[in-house]
Order: sequence, then structure tokens, then C-alpha cells
Amino acid sequence: MKILVLNSGSSSIKFKLFDMNGRNVILDGFIEEIGSDHSRVNINYGNEPFVKDVAIKDHLEGMDYLNSFFKKMDELNSKIEQRKEAVNLKREQDILPIVKKIKTKQVQNAPK
Repeated sequence: MKILVLNSGSSSIKFKLFDMNGRNVILDGFIEEIGSDHSRVNINYGNEPFVKDVAIKDHLEGMDYLNSFFKKMDELNSKIEQRKEAVNLKREQDILPIVKKIKTKQVQNAPK
């Protein structure tokens, strides 16, 4: 289960996304100076912080920005998982003939 915690101030949104299964923080950050032409978005996700200056006119637009970031994050994670599964399947396909050869040799060399 994931839980998003928001702290919405007069000109900022602060947030943390928790993974309650692993009991860890997935990401955190803030949007500040909402309502100005130079709002700052700062998101800490993984090893690379995401920092961008954008014009965010109000809190609704700020939440839309966060929502689009979360969607992109989910799409990226989904692609990563698909690639991991493909690599694992390829490894299994490559390893299976080797395992069969080893088992065949073990049977042939087994004491009678």
C-alpha cells in the first residue's frame, strides 16, 4: 500500500510518498512559490533529485503537475519491471540447456 502525505501551505505544497509494505519513503519534495512565474519543483526520487523552475499559477495546477510526475514514474517503473522479466526469462532460456547437460552427466556418471 502506498500513502501520499500532503502539507499544503499558502504558496507551497510539501509531500512524501510512503510504501507501507517496505515501510520506506519512495519520494518526497515540494513545490514552492506557487502563484509566481518562477515556482520551484523539487522532487527527491532515487539517487537523482529532480529540480525545475516552472510557472504554477495555483495549488490545483501544482497537484496536476505532481499527478503527471507520479504517472510518468509508474510508467517508467512498469517498463523497468517488464525489462527485468524479459532478462530473467532470457537467462532461464540460456541456462536451461546447461542445467539439462549437467543433470545428464550426473546421471551418466552416477555409481551403479
